[in-house]
Amino acid sequence: MRVSPKESIYSEPVISELCNVYTSDSPIVSIPRVRIYASTTGYDGVVTERVIPTSRQLVRPDFVTKSVTPAVPYNVLTNVFPAAGEAAKFKMNRRYLMVNSLSITCTSSGGAPETQAVTVNFRPDNRAQILKEFTFKTTDEKTVTATFQGNINWDSGVVFYNVVINDDGDTHDTDIVINSAQFLFRFVPVSSMVGRTKVTPKIEMTDLTIDLNEDFLIDLTQED
Repeated sequence: MRVSPKESIYSEPVISELCNVYTSDSPIVSIPRVRIYASTTGYDGVVTERVIPTSRQLVRPDFVTKSVTPAVPYNVLTNVFPAAGEAAKFKMNRRYLMVNSLSITCTSSGGAPETQAVTVNFRPDNRAQILKEFTFKTTDEKTVTATFQGNINWDSGVVFYNVVINDDGDTHDTDIVINSAQFLFRFVPVSSMVGRTKVTPKIEMTDLTIDLNEDFLIDLTQED
């Protein structure tokens, strides 16, 4: 009897090496599934793990929020990383720095002081300067224009700003004080695992319940 080339190539021993078929009477089978986990070490040392890709969260540490007093140089790196030598392990992230609010206290003639939070969205330009104009309401419902002037030193981590009030006598408030500006920061780690994200693929098992009245084959590759 002649054996065709196809039969000789795909003989029974070769097929058994490529694929194994098992009969099972269990209604539950476990199928491997690969997921990718991202472990992010925050600036406070807390590790957060999430499955990626995700459309709801950024795979990076959260913002660091600091209230900075006007007309006083503020070193962000030494304040966020006060331990000896830690500030040198990070650089300021140019992309994510922003000012999102100002705390302003207005005192009208014969009235009590009232403090309000003015929402803004200021980012430095390519020369590390912030020059923005904004408006806010005083206690007597007058609109006041002010100018925010700031500078960011990316190398040293020092931020400095001041606010000029353009009152022009349009309000009866006797005193307007800029208390602080809220800055949001992120940092680039230079020689530290703090602020970094480690990605790890993990194989998990998914249980599948099969109808006992049906039968089918589950095709798994050799890698799975």
